[in-house]
Amino acid sequence: MAKIVEVGLRIDENGKLGFFGLDEVNERIKTGKKVSSLEEGRALMKKSGETEDTVKVKFEGFSIAVVIEEE
Repeated sequence: MAKIVEVGLRIDENGKLGFFGLDEVNERIKTGKKVSSLEEGRALMKKSGETEDTVKVKFEGFSIAVVIEEE
């Protein structure tokens, strides 16, 4: 059985970078779990405006999926 942990990077309104998910992956590795693969994640977007015809979005970061084998 595998556990999927989403890890990635967020960019706030001030341009400050913040990482997420890394602590969970590292804790699992320290307890002997193995990363079996990295999979496609997603772009993190935020709606910044809208008109009748369009929606404006702003890129705020990305994520990837880390697949960890759980025995």
